[in-house]
Amino acid sequence: MAKIKKFKKLHYSVRKSPEKRHDYLADFLNEVLELEDDEEETQQEEVIPEVTTRDLSITVDDGENAVSGVSVAIGDITGTTGPAGGCTLKGVADGEHTITATKEGYTEYSDTISSDSTHTSFTISLTAVVADPVEETPGET
Repeated sequence: MAKIKKFKKLHYSVRKSPEKRHDYLADFLNEVLELEDDEEETQQEEVIPEVTTRDLSITVDDGENAVSGVSVAIGDITGTTGPAGGCTLKGVADGEHTITATKEGYTEYSDTISSDSTHTSFTISLTAVVADPVEETPGET
């Protein structure tokens, strides 16, 4: 920001003449206002890059069959698979993301995916959790 000179450092004619002091101050204020306008224009000219978002199509299976009722998430964007094992995650920004898929009875799935104009469909294969077999103690019925 521009600094105003101390009165003693102003030219003699400015110090002695009220009109010249007025003109000096008016010029100074105009200069300051122009600087502020320039700063505002510079701030307004800063371009924030536009983020491209896409709708991602997710299909979940167990290696053979579609799995419905799976919660799929990328950050705060979530969806649940329907009877055909598919869901759509809307408004996902282009780039790398961690995707998770969870359903009771299956091992939680987590992986990194990269979405862009050519990568909008993904298939996830879940692994069913195998229940521990019940051990029978000999002699008990």
